Amino acid sequence: MNTITYMSRKDAVDALVKRWPHKARAWFNRNLAYLVQLDPLQLGDLLNHSDPTARDAVRNMEAAA
Repeated sequence: MNTITYMSRKDAVDALVKRWPHKARAWFNRNLAYLVQLDPLQLGDLLNHSDPTARDAVRNMEAAA
């Protein structure tokens, strides 16, 4: 995220859209000020796809062990 902090708004939004194409460009434009304040873990939690099936499978395996 430090990299996009020093980019122009347009370049930062372009980089984010390229990395996370499932989010709309308008969403990044609207939330850019908030996104640059997040630490990498928070950003990943917010932007990456959630896979509840995989989370459930991992929990089931942990409980069985």
